[in-house]
Formats: sequence, C-alpha cells, structure tokens
Amino acid sequence: MKRIANLLLAGVLAMVLATSCEPANNGTSSEKPVLNADKTLIAADGKETVTFTVFSGEEDVTAEARVFLASDNSELINKTFSTTEMGDYQFYATYNDMSSDYVKVSVSNLQLSADKESIVADGEETVTFTVMQGETDMTTECTFYLVSEDGEDIALEGNTFTTTEAGNHNIYAAKNDAISNTVSIFATPASTPTAWNFRERSLLIEVTGTWCGPCSIMKAGIKSLEQEGWDEGHVTEAHVGDVLTVNSIINQVATFIGYSGSVPLVTFNFADTPRKTGHGGSVEASAELIRNLTDQANSAYSCTAGATAMFSSTDENTLNVTSNIAISEDGEYKVCCWLLENNITASQTAYPEAQEWDINNHINVLRQVSDVADIPGQEVTAGANETQEFTWNFKVSDLKNGKPEDSHVLVIISKKEDNGKFIVNNVIKCPYNGAVGYEYAE
Repeated sequence: MKRIANLLLAGVLAMVLATSCEPANNGTSSEKPVLNADKTLIAADGKETVTFTVFSGEEDVTAEARVFLASDNSELINKTFSTTEMGDYQFYATYNDMSSDYVKVSVSNLQLSADKESIVADGEETVTFTVMQGETDMTTECTFYLVSEDGEDIALEGNTFTTTEAGNHNIYAAKNDAISNTVSIFATPASTPTAWNFRERSLLIEVTGTWCGPCSIMKAGIKSLEQEGWDEGHVTEAHVGDVLTVNSIINQVATFIGYSGSVPLVTFNFADTPRKTGHGGSVEASAELIRNLTDQANSAYSCTAGATAMFSSTDENTLNVTSNIAISEDGEYKVCCWLLENNITASQTAYPEAQEWDINNHINVLRQVSDVADIPGQEVTAGANETQEFTWNFKVSDLKNGKPEDSHVLVIISKKEDNGKFIVNNVIKCPYNGAVGYEYAE
C-alpha cells in the first residue's frame, strides 16, 4: 500500500511540474501575425518605397511588431524598404514570438524619364517619355499608362502624352511584369479658351456655427451631396460666434449677403434669392433643398464668364493663386478669391441623425478673402472674347491648422445685373498644388 501511495504522489507531482512548465499566455494573442505590404512592385531607383503593416487578427500591431528582410534577417527599422538593386525580395514579421508568412516584393529597374516636367493643357504641347534598363533603351518594348483615380489605368498610344485637362498627371511604363517608376507631369491651364460657352456653378454661402444644432443637418446634407459627386455649386462655411469664426472678415461678408442673425442660412451668388433659413427637416431633405435651390440659382442668370486657376506656394509662408478670367459678353465684372480649409476638428452641437456624417470634421471653412473692403473684388477690364490675368496671395497663417494641403480656393466672378448688384456669374474651385482649366457647357 505504501508503494502504491508513493506512486500516486509521484504522479501528482509530475502533473504539477508539467503544468508549471507551460508558457504563460498573459492575455496576449497567440494568433499568427499577418504581414502586409502597400506595394508588391517598386522601381529600383532608391526612392520609391514599400511600407509594411502587421496585424494580429483585426488588431494593427505594426508599432510593436518587427519586420525583417529574409535574405539576411536584417530588421527594417522604419518598416519600409527601397533599393537600387532589382530582383525579388522576401520579408517576414515577428510578433509575440510568432512569425508571419513571407511577403514578396519585386523590384524593377525600368527607369522612366520625360523630356519636360510641365506642358500647357492645350491638347497640342506634348511630353515624350523614354525607358531605360541600365544602358539599354527599352522604350519601344514598353506600354505607357496614365494613372486613373476612378478606374483602370489608361494605356497611351506610343510614348507621348498631351492633354486639355489642367493639373497633375501620373504616367508609368510596363514591360511584361516589370513596372517603371511613376513620373508626374503638370499641365498648366491654357490662357485662352477654345470656346466661349462656359460651364456654370453657383456660390453657396452657408452661414453656420458649431453652437447651432440645426446647422448639423445642413452640414450633413451638404456632405452627402459632395460625397455623391454633386458639383453644381461650390460651398463655403461662414462661421459666426465660434472658434472657426474669422472676425476680420465675417462682419463684412455677413453684411454684404444680408445676414440678419438666423442660422443655418444658405444664400446664393450674392443675390437676394434664392435664400433659405433652416435645415429642411432631415439630412435627405436638406440635401434635396440645396440641390433645388442651386438649380434655381444657376438658371436665374446666364453664365458669361469662365476662369482658370493655379494654386501653390513658393515658400513655407505664402500661398499663391493665378487665374485667367475670360469674358464672353460685355458688361461690368468683378473677381475675387477666397481661401477655404478642410479637416478642421471642432465639436459641433448636433442632432442625432447628423452624427454619421462626421460633422465634427469641418470642410469648406472660410479663412480669408482677397478684398475685405469690397467683397466682389477687383474690376475686370477685359471685354467680350478677351481674357485678363489676376494674382492673389494668402498666408499659411490664415489657415487654422497651418496645412496648405487641406486648403483650396474659390475664384468668384461677379457681373453687375439690372438691379445694380454684382451677382456671382461663375465660381471655379482649385485644390492646393493643383490647376484647373476652362470648363465648357455641354
């Protein structure tokens, strides 16, 4: 019996020891990490970079994980990789003492170059591309593609590119599975229009405040319209009585448009009508209200002016706008430029149905105007079928967040109508580091 008892005791001790030797989980995930690369093919130019992220289940653990180049187990300190040596490279990640599967990144040495960095968007000036593989010219063996933001990239005919669309255009070349670096071509607007029937848009001034609950419905309605691609008008948020208010300009703008203290107010084109106080009752009704009122505003006066615009900075403190104004009918015209800012975070008093539209992130916020003393701006002296160039400067400090990439400008052309008022005739929107050319009515 004693021997049996000793055997039982030994068995219990063995079980305890075995249990104590199991690794502690400590509440951490034992799921195998997954390594992701934002690109699986980069150029061998030492500049284009692949960036890695690591997930454990649905949790992004990139900051805690480690990423290695498999060939020599060297760690990527910043979890990024670039090289001038072509070939296929394998990478893996570790997290919680577990390793991910390998991820392959291919590096091509097709080097794309262009004979010029910018062209005029007149449909005539052309940029020519060359592709080299080491010292061998591979141009005739490559297909060239224009990067499309909305769908499949567009194959070019041959190795040249021309356009009538102002702005940045990104081009790359491909040969079999190898892809070159991407070259950006900036197309400046043609100063003279090819026609004199211009595409019309209205100026919507949304007088609002973060303290105003009903304003949240109007904001959400406008966001819903912009997200669906509606562009019959361009919106500016003129804030009153909150942290986004620009005191140096709001009184002049408010007085000019006849603001009487009630918000939300949406008014159009510096005109008496159409004008609407209130939010329409729901986000959907607000969007439909804005759509209908904009249609009314666009039909109230004929469009007889168009414009181009370029918006950039020459130094860290100054924002520059250049615009060509084209007049198709004689009259008295004025032009101004307004600086607007997106992605400003400020708590918005809100109705529940507006919350899903991220209304604490404010867009189209008015930050500065080109002429405070005269809201419609400078006189346009160009006559029918003539153009005139204007330039304006703003300061980066005019922006609340100080980030030019979150800004855009509106070029606003007004015409003196029979009632003696300068009513907005057309509005052009231009993003930072962008350009827009004349747009024509269909």
